[in-house]
Amino acid sequence: MRQARRATPRNGTSPGLMSNRIAALGLFALLGASFGVSQFIRTAPAVLAPELRRELGLAPETLGLVFGLFFVAFTLVHLPVGALLDRYGPRRVMGAMLLLSAGGTFVFASGEDAGMMIAGQVLSGLGSSVAFVGGLAVIARRYPRERFGPMASWLTAIGGIGPILSGTPFAALVEAIGWRDAWRIGGAALALVALLILALVRNAPPGHADHARAPERLRDTLGGFGPILRTRQVWGIIALAFAAFAVQIAVRGLWGGPYLADIAGFGAIARGNLLLTMSAAGTLGAIAFGWLEHRGVPRLALILYGTLTVIGTYAFLAALPSQGDTATALLFAFVGFSGPYTILLLAHARALFPDHLTGRAITTVNVANFLGVSVMQIVPGWILGAFPAVDGHPPEIAYRTMFGVLAATLAVALLAFLRWGARGRR
Repeated sequence: MRQARRATPRNGTSPGLMSNRIAALGLFALLGASFGVSQFIRTAPAVLAPELRRELGLAPETLGLVFGLFFVAFTLVHLPVGALLDRYGPRRVMGAMLLLSAGGTFVFASGEDAGMMIAGQVLSGLGSSVAFVGGLAVIARRYPRERFGPMASWLTAIGGIGPILSGTPFAALVEAIGWRDAWRIGGAALALVALLILALVRNAPPGHADHARAPERLRDTLGGFGPILRTRQVWGIIALAFAAFAVQIAVRGLWGGPYLADIAGFGAIARGNLLLTMSAAGTLGAIAFGWLEHRGVPRLALILYGTLTVIGTYAFLAALPSQGDTATALLFAFVGFSGPYTILLLAHARALFPDHLTGRAITTVNVANFLGVSVMQIVPGWILGAFPAVDGHPPEIAYRTMFGVLAATLAVALLAFLRWGARGRR
């Protein structure tokens, strides 16, 4: 019997516990790398924006448009991506689209004007739309639905390496080799991850029902959105998803950099340090939210905590003048730690539907996430541009108004969630 057990891993029919764990860790590392590089591309503009403003003379409205259209493109293809994931599986869809995103980074890095940069951002946005939801589709095929939330939180935590690298390390790299070559390195990393996914990832584990399911007809694929959109709770989740991630990425992904440069007087490395701290806090927060839900803390309580703390922090930044370096760092880190509750909204939506609708359910909510991000990248540029410049940049009252708008938007979205979306499976 002992010999038979030892032989089992060699014939591959029943892998041992250790080999299963190694395979699971390897899969999570690769999916986390996919999400991490995509996150890097989304959040590095916070470090890059002041450099582009100086080198190319881009106004706040133009900066918002350049980086906001990334999320517009990202959002427009999200529902089709969900259908493709359910129809063809994550491996091919993720590999092809991440290669497209990598190509967009090289176009952006070669841009000499806003038009070229917008083209690169649009290509990157189209391709990056699959990075996170593709990983969630893989997870959904490998773990029971009650473990989806914690597993998704772990994926978010691993992907948090991207925002961390887009802080101080990216700022240092920009100073060393220039922003164009630094951006190209990110694109090369994304291309490598895409090729590894094509080579190594399976759509589902052996024996999964997905292997026996007949391919959907296009009509059935599109019709799968019907049950999702007819579910009342989904619309409440969509309302909060529209604002929850958007108001955070508006600061971490773009406008936090100019705020730190213009109001706090931070240089490139100092900005990178603070944004890295915010991202590291986000990684810890993602781990904490996943652990707390796994330990039985109600998902709704975690969502309420995260939402209310972000609202309160932005309201504080809106109500009072800049409090100095230490207070600013603490406030940014607090938002970073509290922010990953947004992953629980996807788990909340996924729990409402059967496995074959997973991709579409996740992407339906994620469309709201990134539609909100598209708006919240562009609108702050309009707000900041509406105030007369002081010393060549928007005054502090402009940034305080921006934080107030972000807090108010999230508060309204929370009320809608409590009215329609809070009910549903745990």
